[in-house]
Amino acid sequence: MSIPLAAAVIGGAMVLLVVVSMLLEQDGRVVQRLILGDRTEGRPDTPAVALAAVRPPADTPAVVALEAAAGPAIGSGPTDPAPTPTPETAPVEVPEVEPAVADAPVEVPAAEEPAAEEPAAMAPAAGLRWGVLSTGPSSISLRDADVADTMSGVLFGAYVASGGPAAKRVSGWVSVRATPPSLDAEQFAPGADLRGKVGRVTAILDCDDLDATWVVLQPRVDIARGLVRSPVTDPVLEGLLVWWRAVRSLPTVLSAQEAGDLAASIAAIEERLADHPWSGSVARLRAALVDGVVNDREVLLGIAGGDELPAQSASERVSPEPTPAPRPTAPRS
Repeated sequence: MSIPLAAAVIGGAMVLLVVVSMLLEQDGRVVQRLILGDRTEGRPDTPAVALAAVRPPADTPAVVALEAAAGPAIGSGPTDPAPTPTPETAPVEVPEVEPAVADAPVEVPAAEEPAAEEPAAMAPAAGLRWGVLSTGPSSISLRDADVADTMSGVLFGAYVASGGPAAKRVSGWVSVRATPPSLDAEQFAPGADLRGKVGRVTAILDCDDLDATWVVLQPRVDIARGLVRSPVTDPVLEGLLVWWRAVRSLPTVLSAQEAGDLAASIAAIEERLADHPWSGSVARLRAALVDGVVNDREVLLGIAGGDELPAQSASERVSPEPTPAPRPTAPRS
């Protein structure tokens, strides 16, 4: 072997040894710079530098590994880079999204207006207990003209409730001024016919709603005509009729006899009015009548404020005879 050939073999072996040592130090990895043409976005003139790592198998000879790492010689022509394998992925299921539906307008219930309170039942003005009458020495002054009929209803109602002999007859003389809040509107309608209904007369007499009395005379009954047809025989009822006759025309004067009869009849039924709103007024009325009897003088009966009717004496206060109704005539043909 010639000397130059031996030197070349020795040099090549040294180079091979150096390369193998480098490979062992780099853990068998060779980094090669590959200049790849940019094939994206239509710009082939822009080079891109990629890093590729190739690791030969462990049993590959060093020379083969070196050639594999070196790849094709530069200048051997452009070569397409190996396509990067894309791992297959399972298709992602995209849940169907329902089209958005506009929320239905929420109906807010309107605020309920407070129910209008029903007005409380008005107490009859004539039934109020205050200022019914005022008394003086042998004188009695009523609050107004309506008090006269209300007092008649109270006295007759007390007679019915006390069980007088003519209670059923007198029950038709009284009625309801206005329906009290605590009583039934059908049974105690204003102007109700209470004839023969002693229990209802007692109920309306005992009713003290709003601290008032709700009983009054029945306007549809002609007491005077009834008295002419069927005179009263009960002395208690006859004494109460003194008041009814007297107040038909005010002012008037009661004789001592009339005052005594009326006072005695009031005393007979006064216990039935113990809890009545007008019990105090009835007591003052009887006291004024007794004063006239004790002093043997007439008792003046009138209305306060000048609201008075033409005065009549005791002799003029006589029940009138009933006027006969005209006979119906046959229609002319």
